[in-house]
Amino acid sequence: MSETQATTASRRRFLSTGLAAGAAALTVDWRSRRAFAQANARVIGANDRINMGFIGLGNMGLAHMGYFVKNADALNVAVTAVCDVFDKRRDLALERTENPAAKAYTDYRELLADPNVDAVLVATPEHWHAQMFMDTMVAGKDLYLEKPLCLHFDDAKRCYDFYQNHTDRVFQLGNQNCSDPKWLRIHELLPTIGTLVWSQNSYCRNTPTGEWNSRIDPDANAQSVNWPLFLGTEYGLAPDRPWDAERFHRWRKYWDYSSGISGDLLAHRIYAFLKAFYGNEAPPLPHRVTANGGNYVQQDGREVPDTFLMTVDYDDHTIFLAGSTENELGVPPVIRGQMGVIEFTAEAGGRITVNPQRPFAEEFDPIVEDAPQVTAALHEPHRDNFIHCVRTRETPNSPMDLAYAGMVPLALADVAYRQSTTVNIDTVTGEWLNRPATTK
Repeated sequence: MSETQATTASRRRFLSTGLAAGAAALTVDWRSRRAFAQANARVIGANDRINMGFIGLGNMGLAHMGYFVKNADALNVAVTAVCDVFDKRRDLALERTENPAAKAYTDYRELLADPNVDAVLVATPEHWHAQMFMDTMVAGKDLYLEKPLCLHFDDAKRCYDFYQNHTDRVFQLGNQNCSDPKWLRIHELLPTIGTLVWSQNSYCRNTPTGEWNSRIDPDANAQSVNWPLFLGTEYGLAPDRPWDAERFHRWRKYWDYSSGISGDLLAHRIYAFLKAFYGNEAPPLPHRVTANGGNYVQQDGREVPDTFLMTVDYDDHTIFLAGSTENELGVPPVIRGQMGVIEFTAEAGGRITVNPQRPFAEEFDPIVEDAPQVTAALHEPHRDNFIHCVRTRETPNSPMDLAYAGMVPLALADVAYRQSTTVNIDTVTGEWLNRPATTK
């Protein structure tokens, strides 16, 4: 058996035998490590500085780090550690910490072992998210994890189960729309339109040069990048392959590392709907997911589609989401109830309108109001909310139960698209009911 086959087989066992095997893959004695880490985790008081570590320092990771450096005094935080597999990015980030005592790492596990790190922000490719989530929880650190929660359906359930049963750490998924107060206002208005029926939204762009065709840095090569660590071959996260600058810089185009439109774009829309429908309560799981689309424009070797449509059926309503990277005219965001319709802008701000359906025109008057205003880009209040919760141990705006409830339909929409099938789910257990025996 080759090394690639061995790691892939290991990953299959890892997913099929549940939490115990998953934790064992992380560490032989994860319970002892977690207990030690949590027992020795620093108790952060209201006036204590929070020490932060950053894993993954591409454009998004550097933007996150830059915000915390800029607002270090206001938030009472310090960047004490940075980590990236590309030495140029790692060294640049270290310079930008404005902290001469900060440390730089290539292997994220060394950062997690650093006692001078209280909270971690992960902004790596998607195929690493679940593994880094688990390792960060075991290390006893609080975590802000860029969306999506993970790449695969099984990993979503594994992360959810572990979080519910084995950790008390603060977790915030980096879907910043969940810090927009608009959704809670819509939640308050929802009873006006009666029984929820179906809703629609979209996230569409038009990128003639090809979405996710990031600039290839000529300084990136097999010597300056820890390529095996990027791939995650040790954990069987992606197939082993020779150094590939295209895949390193443009990883969102490939199924091994990314879900493309669903995880990068439509994640924003489904979480907004879940926040609007269920407020701060845990959302239910859908019972059926379908998806279709294709790669109609860009013929540059990419694997993920440039057009992606998904339908998510719950026991009491349906959500339709559309995504495109080749035409920016999407469908208008609408929530339909039996008695009326709520319309709104998908981004922050704008207006909210509530209009009765014709048979119920006498039941209530139309409502037109400005959405609650946000004075900064949504990333900022979302980051601030995470820091607030690290101090107070309150539940953040995008906690695990919300992260999981949105990840299940996103992950299974990819399955439905790639396998040309409909996926059925047990809404109580989260089990994939019609799963083919050959599915990894």
